[in-house]
Amino acid sequence: MKCSLARVAVWHFECSCNREARDFLSCTNAKGQSVLMKDPLVLCVDDDPGIRGLYEAILSRNGYEVIAVSNGSHALTIYEFGAKVDAVVLDLEMPGMNGFELAERLKALNPLLPILMVSGSNPDPGKVSPFVDAAIMKGVPIRNILDRIETLIAGRREPSQIQLPS
Repeated sequence: MKCSLARVAVWHFECSCNREARDFLSCTNAKGQSVLMKDPLVLCVDDDPGIRGLYEAILSRNGYEVIAVSNGSHALTIYEFGAKVDAVVLDLEMPGMNGFELAERLKALNPLLPILMVSGSNPDPGKVSPFVDAAIMKGVPIRNILDRIETLIAGRREPSQIQLPS
C-alpha cells in the first residue's frame, strides 16, 4: 500500500495507510517537568480538493493539526488505525460513503467524538442529530467553523441540537 505524506503543520494523506497520524511535542511545564503537548487533531473529510486545502490552511494556522482525506473509507481507516482525532469535519455529499454514513460509523466507534457537518445543502436535523453534533452550511464565514470546532472539542458533549443558519 502506497502512502504519500507531507508534514509542515499538517498531515495530508493521499490514501489510507497504517500509520498513526499524530506526533507529540516534548515540553516542560513551570516546574521543569517533562510533559507531552499536542495540538488538537481535526480529521477533515471532503471530496473537493479545494475545500480540503482550505481546511488544512485555516485550521493549521489556528493551532490545529489536520488530516485531510477525500472519502469516508479513508477517514475510517485512519481512525481505526489509532489516529488520536479530537474532532471530525465532514461533507454531507460525497461519492461512496456519504457524510451521514461516515458519521454513524464513527459514532459507533466513539460516541463522544465531536462531528461537525459542513454541507452545501440543508441537511434534515432529524436525520443528522443522532450522529452529528453540529451542522453548518458551506459559505458561512470560516470563523463560524473555527468557533464550532473549538466549542465541540472543549465540551466533548453529547450530541446536541443541530443549529443551521436560516
